[in-house]
Amino acid sequence: MGVFFLALATSSPELFTAASAVKAKIFDLALGGIFGSLLSNLFILILLDLFVSKSGFLKKGRNFRGIFIVIILQALIIVSIFLRKLAGFNLDIFSFGLENIFIAILYIFFLKNELRDNKKDSDASKIESNSSCVKEWCVFIIALFAITFFAQLVVIQSKIIVEGSMLNYVFFGTLFLGFVTSLPELVVTISALMNRSHSMAIGNIIGSNALDIAILPILELVSFKVPIFSKISISHIYTLIIVEIVTLAIFILIKSKRLNRGYELILLLLLIVPLIIIF
Repeated sequence: MGVFFLALATSSPELFTAASAVKAKIFDLALGGIFGSLLSNLFILILLDLFVSKSGFLKKGRNFRGIFIVIILQALIIVSIFLRKLAGFNLDIFSFGLENIFIAILYIFFLKNELRDNKKDSDASKIESNSSCVKEWCVFIIALFAITFFAQLVVIQSKIIVEGSMLNYVFFGTLFLGFVTSLPELVVTISALMNRSHSMAIGNIIGSNALDIAILPILELVSFKVPIFSKISISHIYTLIIVEIVTLAIFILIKSKRLNRGYELILLLLLIVPLIIIF
């Protein structure tokens, strides 16, 4: 439930909003929302560690393998953009990007790693249940349908706002959609901190970022014979590079036990840079 269904619930705004934007052929808005969510999730993680957690929960992180897989996933997208946009390579087979195959494989590997770690925790504390949870499943499914409806409304309103202002789809998607669709991650992370579950707080953000990247192959299926990676604007590369640098810095600083508030302030400022560039 935690690895797949909770991640699906918190990342469903990104999925449905991006899918609606792709169906409307507004690719910069769809991809801006996905990449903006990656940026917003990291911003939330560092901000909460810096100003909410007294002892600094990031220092207690242990899921190095999960973070490392996310770093590889992000690097894969960056390399793909460079090969397509700058080197002019055609990475499509039957209108399907080869990157999607590697993303799917890496995400499955990520899930197996998370399942193994979570199995150890579940073995340590068994939870008895005497309910079939039919009501809960119904509420869960109804909520997903509601998100689907509002996702389409968000895309329609986003188009009206962008076309009636000086903003562009890349900036609007990265900043506004990225932040709004990351609100579920914010709520779950705060709840985890309130319950002193530091591993869950970190794992929620890292898991959501991994799932956000795994959404890209789904978008390619929704776009129907239009390779989604061929539609990635070169402007998105700034967001992805900064996200990759910050994720890698968090990984190194936690592993080397050198993370402090000074570094966190630098990383927060660094996350604002791509928004200034693409404005």
